[in-house]
Amino acid sequence: MPNQFFSTSGSLDESLGIRTGSVWRKTTLRMAFLALLCIGLPTLLEISAYRETVAQTRVDAREELNRLRVEIERQINRDVQLVRGMVSYVRVRPDLGQIEFDRLAAYLLSDDTNIIRNLALAKNLTLSHVYPLEGNASVIGVRYEDLTDQYPMVRKAVEENRIVIAGPVNLIQGGRGIIARFPVYRNTTETDGPALWGVASMVIDFERLLDTVKISQFTRRYDLALYQIDAGQMAETPFFGDGSMVGDDPITLDVSLIGTSWGISATPKNGWPKRSNRFWQTVAIALLAFSIGCYLIIVGMRFENALIQLAVQLETAKREADAARSVAESANRAKTQFLANMSHELRTPLNAIIGFSQIMIGGLLGRINNTKYEEYLKDILASSQHLLDVIGDILDITRVEAGEMELHEQNFTIRALVDASLRLTRSRADQKAQTVDISIPDDLPRIRADNRMLRQALMNLLSNSIKFTPEGGRITISAGLTAAQEMEIAVHDTGKGIAPEDLERIVEPFAQGRASSEIAYEGTGLGLSISKRMIDAHGGDLRIESELGKWTRVTIVLPASRVNPPEAVQETL
Repeated sequence: MPNQFFSTSGSLDESLGIRTGSVWRKTTLRMAFLALLCIGLPTLLEISAYRETVAQTRVDAREELNRLRVEIERQINRDVQLVRGMVSYVRVRPDLGQIEFDRLAAYLLSDDTNIIRNLALAKNLTLSHVYPLEGNASVIGVRYEDLTDQYPMVRKAVEENRIVIAGPVNLIQGGRGIIARFPVYRNTTETDGPALWGVASMVIDFERLLDTVKISQFTRRYDLALYQIDAGQMAETPFFGDGSMVGDDPITLDVSLIGTSWGISATPKNGWPKRSNRFWQTVAIALLAFSIGCYLIIVGMRFENALIQLAVQLETAKREADAARSVAESANRAKTQFLANMSHELRTPLNAIIGFSQIMIGGLLGRINNTKYEEYLKDILASSQHLLDVIGDILDITRVEAGEMELHEQNFTIRALVDASLRLTRSRADQKAQTVDISIPDDLPRIRADNRMLRQALMNLLSNSIKFTPEGGRITISAGLTAAQEMEIAVHDTGKGIAPEDLERIVEPFAQGRASSEIAYEGTGLGLSISKRMIDAHGGDLRIESELGKWTRVTIVLPASRVNPPEAVQETL
């Protein structure tokens, strides 16, 4: 047995290790899945949010830079229109002098925003008029053909007969400027068609233009460059800003000017966003979700381990209980066998004592003339009979516990059962002057049962009623069918009753319920227990009702299947 328990404990420990190992593996997999989920899902969300952030940043940048584009176009195109005014005037007054030109230029510049540096006329492509003359006098008499860097644009304006904007270029008088030139053609009598008079020009101060459009506000936030666009292609070198500072994938805008185009290329100072606006929020939520998930997984792991340990403990307890029950059953069988053997051994001498006592009391071999001896013999006979009853009860209970109770079923009436039981118990009731009433209908159907068991069970009930009912009391035996067609056989007495706390244990072996101390040591306490086992063997029930100090009612209930059996079986009692 110790080896068996040791091996069982070892197998349970091994089972516990396997189960807890499985929990750890599942926990590891859950942790890994949670980590992948908390990394993968936020990453996908961040990629989507990052694209949205970059797109929105580009939209905002384009809108902001578009304001710069519009302002440059407005300033330059508005002022360039002044050249058209000069051209119209010169066509009418081709021989105007410097004073007349000064008045014309002053009028045209009356609404100027101070970005126009000068207005000039170049008759026969030689600078002949300039306003204001102060600071620009050095250009008077300069021939365009001698300005190799500017002459191509002059020739282009003449050939195409349109306004051409050049620059910013380095000016003769110093500084940088944007020059707008428009050829002046007029009809003369000397030619068949319009003849070239010269060129009207306007110089816009480039630095003042940049200040006017507030480009510094944009360069604080953007790496920005301005390019000349020629034939739809942006020049390689910007005329403003450092092209190398402009980052990847810049915002590009076309500045549409009269006769030419510029390009704006810009990126934010720190480049485009490296992460979305919700990056840290996403990271925080992912970390929080991972922490909560880890907590729940750990709690679940602990709960599973606790369940496993509890299951192992229950299994251990069950195995130990089974082993203990097996030992107890073996001991009980040994006890039962011992009691049965001892009971048989005791009945033989008891029968001899009872027989010789009856012979001596009956005087079959001669009268005993000593009354005291006669009383002793009666005591010996009564005690021997009582001991024989006790031994009989012990034999019955041992048969019940050993599972040796076998039913020998017969058909019989309840009246025959009651009469047979009373024949063996009425004498004791008569000794106590007790009244025994019988209430059994004549048309009560028969039952099929083991008549010896039922008779013994009913005799036990009658014996208890006689024993616990005082002298002159009343005992009533009744029988009848219930609404469910069950057979009820009841024994009601006017005895001392049973205490409520004793009702549940009264049918246990050797248990007794006593209403007074005067009968405290009568009987073995096996009668009701034996009766209960016998009734249970029939599929019935034994019900006990009592009111302490007034009455007790014990009812045998037999199932409907045992009522009104077929007529083929002979009635026997």
